[in-house]
Amino acid sequence: WSTYVNSLPSYISGMPRNYNQMELKLLEGTQTLALAEGRVRRINRQYRNIRDNPRWLAVLEHFTLEDYLWARDMVDSRSFSITINGSDYDSMIPLADMPNHDLDCPCSWDYDNELEGFVAFARCGHDQGDTIMM
Repeated sequence: WSTYVNSLPSYISGMPRNYNQMELKLLEGTQTLALAEGRVRRINRQYRNIRDNPRWLAVLEHFTLEDYLWARDMVDSRSFSITINGSDYDSMIPLADMPNHDLDCPCSWDYDNELEGFVAFARCGHDQGDTIMM
């Protein structure tokens, strides 16, 4: 996992906690601003709850709030929602994360319980030599 984690960006501007003052000003009076502020409060509370749990103390000794915020941004922006044996999960799937995305030819994905693995299906045709997009 370290190669994948090390390849992730250090910052994602489009995440609510990273909105700049101009973006926040544009959102004043909207439900979007309230949702963004609520998300930031929840993430900060989650970190405090984890940090304050004695079972995690040794693991989190060097894991700062900034580390947690970065990790949450990565999971929130790069995970794939899948269903495994009837339970829903958000999963980091490095191979699926690497292709560029194309809204004109999206693909579908899920977990195949019989194959015991992640599967993706193109929803439009591809010719030999085409770039594969997710």
